[in-house]
Amino acid sequence: MKKLILCSLLLSATLFAVDNNQTVAPSNGAYKAGYDAIFDNLSKPRVGLSDEQIASLQDPFYPKEANAPREANQQVDLGYQLVDIMGDKVKLNDKWYGLGEYVGSYKIVQITGNSVIITNDDENKVELTLKQGSQNVIITYK
Repeated sequence: MKKLILCSLLLSATLFAVDNNQTVAPSNGAYKAGYDAIFDNLSKPRVGLSDEQIASLQDPFYPKEANAPREANQQVDLGYQLVDIMGDKVKLNDKWYGLGEYVGSYKIVQITGNSVIITNDDENKVELTLKQGSQNVIITYK
């Protein structure tokens, strides 16, 4: 019963305030004047850069080649994947090779614990590294 009386009292106070224009929100004329000012600002012509000025700007997305730093060890994809290393034998693309053998135009010159260095006739050295799977299993033998 108390809740019903409290709700009816709150409802009557709200309706009384609306009838007497005692609302917090501004009247319709103030809304219209505010929107008119916004639309007036939007309708003014805006002056931007000329086409020549835009063309003279540096492209922010592609750095110039001269300014781009060169990496000492550039990644080269020859299509060879080092799968396994066992002693002086390596498995490249599911085929076994030994030290000094040719893989295409490249010769195997050095085999380490986790990488192989191959060179071609132009003396370009490429290091292929062994990539372990997600389980990081290392097999040791004596």
